[in-house]
Amino acid sequence: MAPSKWSLFKKKSRKIKGIYLWGSVGRGKTCLMDLFYDSVSNIKKERVHFHAFMQEIHARISQVKSLDVVADEISNRTQVLCFDEFQVTNITDAMIMSRFFRRLFERDVVMVMTSNVEPSKLYENGLSREHFLPFIALLSESLEILHIKEGKDYRRGPGERFFYEISTHWDQLTQDATESTAVLKKGQRSLVVEKSKGDYAWFSFADLCARPLGVRDYLLLSQNYKGVFIDHIPELSSSDRNEAHRLMALVDVLYERKIPLYYNATVSPDLLYPEGEGAKAFERTASRLYEMRKWYKNYDQTNS
Repeated sequence: MAPSKWSLFKKKSRKIKGIYLWGSVGRGKTCLMDLFYDSVSNIKKERVHFHAFMQEIHARISQVKSLDVVADEISNRTQVLCFDEFQVTNITDAMIMSRFFRRLFERDVVMVMTSNVEPSKLYENGLSREHFLPFIALLSESLEILHIKEGKDYRRGPGERFFYEISTHWDQLTQDATESTAVLKKGQRSLVVEKSKGDYAWFSFADLCARPLGVRDYLLLSQNYKGVFIDHIPELSSSDRNEAHRLMALVDVLYERKIPLYYNATVSPDLLYPEGEGAKAFERTASRLYEMRKWYKNYDQTNS
């Protein structure tokens, strides 16, 4: 049984400073974490997108040149940190996580995180993974590791079929807006939106996933639009690993910010990237795409 929310704060009786909740996609991990987060009161807390959090950390470290100072800043502003879909995909994050998170634990920051993989498989096959192994040991030492076993994917309904048509939604949502090209800027980064109308942006798959874009670009997009359209996502093969990883990052950002992704394709989400590096992790993306379509305005229930 998981520890109660109060037992997480009993410093003298326990060394546990949080929970690592893992299991397959669509099993209710996020729901459980959110129930915990909502139940915590009179305590400084944050629920953050992990990619955005790490970008903030890297930016602050580059400014103040001290990992300890940044850890102090985080621990001063929050006692509870919640990360949904915790994952490590790049060496820049991997190289600082053990030192940084150890300092947060030492400052009694409680962390609750969900993930699709057990701790031992984080950053699996990553570059210089041997330097990341102390972080895995730190998680096992500092967190209660809880596994939600296999079962139903609650993001899908019975008799699920995928809804492929998007032009009708585009017309309905943008009928009173004027089409234009937009350039989004933040700091040194800029993102060209070739087709936008009001609060919605339309892209080709190549525009968003075949170019060298990343989480910061997708966060910028999510901060400026209420919905994103992709005209045709192709079936991806093992040679399209970069495109698949960008699509995963895009869906993660939009899902976290509750922004629907409208797209068409010739196959269901499960078959968009069936094999190749990261195909197992792509199961989360497919599951989220199934759920996101239920956010569509004027969604036709007959397609469920």
